[in-house]
Amino acid sequence: MNEVVATILHHKQQKQPYVAYAPIHLDNDNQYYCICESFTSDTVELISAYDLIESQERSNDRSIYEHFIWLCTQYGLSEEGVRSFLEYQMLTDFILTNTDRHLRNIGVLRDTNPLRFIAMAPIFDSGNSMFYHDPLLPLRDDLTKIEVNSFKTKEIDLLKYVQHENLVDVSKLPSCEELRSIYAKDSLITYSDAILLGYQKKIDILTSLGKL
Repeated sequence: MNEVVATILHHKQQKQPYVAYAPIHLDNDNQYYCICESFTSDTVELISAYDLIESQERSNDRSIYEHFIWLCTQYGLSEEGVRSFLEYQMLTDFILTNTDRHLRNIGVLRDTNPLRFIAMAPIFDSGNSMFYHDPLLPLRDDLTKIEVNSFKTKEIDLLKYVQHENLVDVSKLPSCEELRSIYAKDSLITYSDAILLGYQKKIDILTSLGKL
């Protein structure tokens, strides 16, 4: 259901490309799963940020984050476009509390014939979100100490990379009532009140920091 929640958020924003996930039931199975269309093909491949970063030695004065952006520009992508995409992804991951935006969950699309970079890969794989590992966390934490697997180890530190304004329209974020109706479909999700409290707290944190 977290993939569905992320899909709704990105659909409402209409800011950056994303993979749309839909919930499904398999035959004779009451558990929900999700399904999506492939964003690669015989002629379009995914190059992960990890593989791209490892392809060329990084200078000591350049962070992994800046090294990735620099490499994208060397292969023809716009620096402005890459930064805007990454910053939007960081903001929305923060709102969704996606703790697993590791460097294989970020990438670029490449044409397999001339080996030309096409664009940033759409946002995908957001399932490890919305306090999936600790649904009661919002009841006992201020939510500024969450650890993540990404360019930084702390979620709050990723926000230091966000320099652009108006990347996320707070008026178009899904409401708690809207998300509650999604989680209510799955009887295994029993802590939706706490999860949605955390969701609102994360929005409030970004607002207080001037990121929304």
